[in-house]
Amino acid sequence: MPRKKDDTYEERDPWTREQVQDMFSKPLFLGASSLNGNRDQPGDLFARDAKYWLPLIALWSGMRLDEIGATRRDEFCHDPDLDI
Repeated sequence: MPRKKDDTYEERDPWTREQVQDMFSKPLFLGASSLNGNRDQPGDLFARDAKYWLPLIALWSGMRLDEIGATRRDEFCHDPDLDI
């Protein structure tokens, strides 16, 4: 998706290894006690919805969240050699 002419670019530092580890060690990714709200309490429930997939896709692809959000399901493919 092309950037608009009036978009401003804000320089940001990359995330540290510790910040990434902290983010992906949350109950949202490891199992939550509820699938409603913030999913901030540990448990055994998983929801593979946008809250789960958007950060993972951003981490592995380098895409911005708005780029991911504009991507259609048919633009993704499944690699049978990967168990994801």
